[in-house]
Amino acid sequence: MLRQDFALQVSIGVGNCGAGERAMSNLGDDLVEAMAEVAAFVQGDVGMTKTHVVEVPNVDVATVRRQTGLRRPKFAGRFRIDP
Repeated sequence: MLRQDFALQVSIGVGNCGAGERAMSNLGDDLVEAMAEVAAFVQGDVGMTKTHVVEVPNVDVATVRRQTGLRRPKFAGRFRIDP
């Protein structure tokens, strides 16, 4: 299992931890969990994943651009969209 192998590698050499090292251990645990989720997703298991749906309303971009008073290149640059 990927998670067990990775957890073993992360835990080697931890020994007696101070407060800062415990925080790093927590980070390591979080990373191990995240990698397990990635591995499961790549293998087709979507059970551990979360899906967020964001509904974006239809926007008349040309009207918004005119209202801002920006020319097309400046508007595109500001909002990082293709001019």
